[in-house]
Amino acid sequence: NFSEALEMSFWTFFFVSMSLDGNKSNHSYRIFRKSKENSFEKVIVNIDNLQNKYPKYFTDNVNFNAVLHDRNSVNDIYEFIYSRYHKIPRISELAPNDVNPSKKEFFNEIINVVTMLGGDLNDAL
Repeated sequence: NFSEALEMSFWTFFFVSMSLDGNKSNHSYRIFRKSKENSFEKVIVNIDNLQNKYPKYFTDNVNFNAVLHDRNSVNDIYEFIYSRYHKIPRISELAPNDVNPSKKEFFNEIINVVTMLGGDLNDAL
């Protein structure tokens, strides 16, 4: 169908980066603002829908980003995303920029846990 072909040719110019920190417990810092619920289920449904509806686009244009923190590990992230979507995620450490001053101590605790578990992220990759 012409409209579907036009829609797909338009979308091939766009790359999508999905933020997913691993499985449901790994992803538990990513919550909905109002309900404070983990966004994992909603994210997975939407990623799966995109993959099922546009498999070639998904293969060619969709990538994953994850944040390494105290509820996941490089291995957790990689295993979940690769086994489910056959993609190698880009993994970043938590960044100290823009941390709410009232949360600074908690942020430092997370950094200490990540450092104890895996050291420098760049060395782990």
